[in-house]
Amino acid sequence: HLGAAQSNPSDEMAVKLIAQSDYALAGSVRFQPAAYKIAIRLTDCRTNLVAWSEEFQLEYGSDRLVDLQNYVALKIAAQLATPTGIIDRLARSKSPNGSAYRAVLRFYAYTEQFTPELHQQAKVELLEALQNAPLYAEAWACLSGVYWNEYLFGFNPSEDTDDPLGKSIECAQHALNLAPDSVTGTYALAVAMFQKGEMAVFREYAQKTLDMAPY
Repeated sequence: HLGAAQSNPSDEMAVKLIAQSDYALAGSVRFQPAAYKIAIRLTDCRTNLVAWSEEFQLEYGSDRLVDLQNYVALKIAAQLATPTGIIDRLARSKSPNGSAYRAVLRFYAYTEQFTPELHQQAKVELLEALQNAPLYAEAWACLSGVYWNEYLFGFNPSEDTDDPLGKSIECAQHALNLAPDSVTGTYALAVAMFQKGEMAVFREYAQKTLDMAPY
């Protein structure tokens, strides 16, 4: 949930809105010679930490207002989606039913720190989840990431394979068979191919990833 508050912190309605939100967006506009000075701040209400802030100079009569609005919207979306935000909080506790979605969140929490312990947790939960949800492409794509991290960092060698990089490619390809438009699956296959040294295939899938998710 995202609350938008005016810059006046004493506004009672704004305070109530912030209290009910996960994030709060606040901003101010100052008039300066020949330009507006616009300051924007996104705050995580649970931790009271600033997730993102930036200042802009916008000339009077500028036709860049729409571009600025789009830029700010993309910045906010990126911050709300980051694994250190809501996703990380959800992933702190294991789902009692081992849901595939929670396993995916666990993987993204792992990618923020890259420790052997979190790698093992993500791996175990993804493998368990896929037994119950074998058609969940996102989980297969994340499992691909687990295996190529196993290959790259030497984390938690598998008993089920002596070729973690090959297993990573297999999982990514399976994810794309299930969901050809999977950004995570396309990215996973690109990275695995880079590790394998297949640079032509890497460039092909890296470009596909950027085409689907340019930001």
